[in-house]
Amino acid sequence: MLAVAALTAFTGILSTALLISVLAQKLVLTRWEKYVYHFVLNIELAKERKHQAANVIKFSIKVFCLKRKDKSKSIQGIKAQWKLFRSIRAVQQVKLEQRNLIGSCVFLADLFTLQSDENDKTKQILQEMNTMKMTMDQIEEKFTDFDQTMNNIQYKLNVLLNREQVQQSRI
Repeated sequence: MLAVAALTAFTGILSTALLISVLAQKLVLTRWEKYVYHFVLNIELAKERKHQAANVIKFSIKVFCLKRKDKSKSIQGIKAQWKLFRSIRAVQQVKLEQRNLIGSCVFLADLFTLQSDENDKTKQILQEMNTMKMTMDQIEEKFTDFDQTMNNIQYKLNVLLNREQVQQSRI
């Protein structure tokens, strides 16, 4: 009887753990889904910040107008000041959340991948630069040979012209 109860409890625990692990894997976001989620959160925080900034302006104008009417110590003035300070704190809180969101958006694995990709690109660029340098050296050698050939041709032409001039002067 005790063995049946222990076996039933063990089966229940095993099936519950299996169900929880399957659900947990289904609920985990992929890296790209996390990026989209952070992007959407950032947009929502930006909207909230604009809204609270507008509230700061609105309530500061209200406090200013009430001070001009000498009603700053009235209940309306105190409420307006309270709302102004609450809006200022909300803007500060949203800024803090945005900073924290930016910091949590970059993952360590992404940094390693980015660094690895950049190292591969750097190696490829260095190889291409070496290839270009060798090609430039070959081109420089060909231009040197071409220059020597042109100098030889010029020398031979000068020799032929001198001979022709000598023959012309004899005639």
